[in-house]
Amino acid sequence: MTKVPNKEISYIEFRDKYREEDYFDIIELGVYYYSNNGLNKRPYKITRVDVVNKDKVTSPRLSVLEEYIKSWNESIKNEKYPNDWQLFYLYKEIFQKLIHNKDVKQCYNYFRGQSDSRYELIPSAFRSNVKKDFLRDFEGIYEELARLFPNRLTYHELSKQKIKDRETQLSLLQHFGLKTTLLDITSNPFVAMLFMLSENIDNYKEPTLYFFQLDKYADKSKIFVEVVKNEWNERIIAQRGAFLNFDRAILPSENSEQDMDAKIPTIKLVLKFDEKELRETLQASIQSLLGIGLSEEDAIEFVSPLENEYAKDNLKSMDLIKKELMEKLHEYFYSEVDLFPDFEKRIQYISSQYNLDLNKQLNIEIK
Repeated sequence: MTKVPNKEISYIEFRDKYREEDYFDIIELGVYYYSNNGLNKRPYKITRVDVVNKDKVTSPRLSVLEEYIKSWNESIKNEKYPNDWQLFYLYKEIFQKLIHNKDVKQCYNYFRGQSDSRYELIPSAFRSNVKKDFLRDFEGIYEELARLFPNRLTYHELSKQKIKDRETQLSLLQHFGLKTTLLDITSNPFVAMLFMLSENIDNYKEPTLYFFQLDKYADKSKIFVEVVKNEWNERIIAQRGAFLNFDRAILPSENSEQDMDAKIPTIKLVLKFDEKELRETLQASIQSLLGIGLSEEDAIEFVSPLENEYAKDNLKSMDLIKKELMEKLHEYFYSEVDLFPDFEKRIQYISSQYNLDLNKQLNIEIK
């Protein structure tokens, strides 16, 4: 258990011992969809919402969520909704229950969007694609940058006395692209959706939204922080940003055992292709072939290639789902470009919109 150590540990030790479940009490929900193969107006059909990790959940929050899930599934299956009901409006209903529900004592108030459900909730400095050399050298890198650019950055050591000043400086480093111990979150779920959709769909991924219950005035997790805004980090304002600062987890704690064990109540909402629906469809096809006299072996051999076709359709559907969600966000005046109000990043973003996709361009030239 890495949470709230008795003594300060190094960044390398922390990464080696980090476990997501020590900090987050996660209930994972799946929003399942299925490829329509052009049979309806939309390239996908929403099939259901369900708890993915029910066998691992002990939280009392589950019973409340199951009531919500029942109502969402009734809406999905209700005849008053057409088969081409848009995913964006299901997300809005989920937001209504989890964020704006007056019957819940503490609603979910901070969010994070990730393009792939396989990514852990972990700051960029601690991810597996970062060399341990970076963690070893981090303090030296930070101190040298502060020496070279004193008008922008001030060095503060990792200590209880300096933690608030340090996290403000770390937010600047992260703002300009350096990997840090801060995990970005936002108070706006639609901004989180923009980040969820930010990567290109070149292979199958499961876009994910996280919902956190955080008390900004008396948070027992001890890692939540709203960083002071200034002229150098205006992007934090545009993104309605805050952070989970894992520097605070590394420092020795004087909290009670109860506070030490406190975890952040979290919902992980994952957009998933409905494998169950696929199996049922393939089985129905086999039964139809058996009904016209084919042997079971021939029926299975005939249907097997369809599984690969559905996989191709699924990737195409995911790409179209992303485009559709982006279009709806734009209708509500949420756009990626607005997440980059600072001069340098705005220029980079605008320029990137005019880059050619080299693979597509190569295909065009070959043709």
